Amino acid sequence: DLLLRKHSKNPIALYLSGDARARSGRLKEAEEMFTKTLEIKGDFALVYNARGVVRVLNNSWDEALIDFYQETALAPNLADAHANLGTYWVLKESSEGALEAFNKALAINPQFALAYNGMGCSYFGKGEFENAAMDFSMASQLNPLLVMSEINHGFASTYAAKLLTLASMERKPGMSLESINQEYPSLLKEQKQQLLKMLPSQTDQEFW
Repeated sequence: DLLLRKHSKNPIALYLSGDARARSGRLKEAEEMFTKTLEIKGDFALVYNARGVVRVLNNSWDEALIDFYQETALAPNLADAHANLGTYWVLKESSEGALEAFNKALAINPQFALAYNGMGCSYFGKGEFENAAMDFSMASQLNPLLVMSEINHGFASTYAAKLLTLASMERKPGMSLESINQEYPSLLKEQKQQLLKMLPSQTDQEFW
């Protein structure tokens, strides 16, 4: 706060103060500080992202979405901006929106491990466990310290194998996994719901 007292109208000082409050769990104060920052510098993309994250944590979903879209508009070539929007859609269980956002992030930065992890979560939510496993594996290869990707890969691989086993047991000769899904929707839906419950929770510190 010493920096803020000396530079109360400086957007960077305000942003850093808001970030410190957010990291200490003072979310309401952090949001107010980020808003003050944007009143001074309305094109500060990183602040829109920071306020969006805080608003997600405060369950202000609509306002958070506006912030994330504003960030991508201001910084269209910033991979993190698209990844954060993708994360929003993962949390809102919109796989299509998430995949679109993460694909944009990876087009900008093909080495973005968190974006691959987000893609895996998106495919997992759609029940496409093989695709999810591949993306989780890529995330883990790109960043071995991203432990959640390795855990997620284990879950996705296990359930991809379970679905293949189910398909081999239930299907008629020549029946694809897609046709199994059509013929046995309730069974596969139940399987999907069970494993979604087992997927590690994407908390703010781990996922954003």
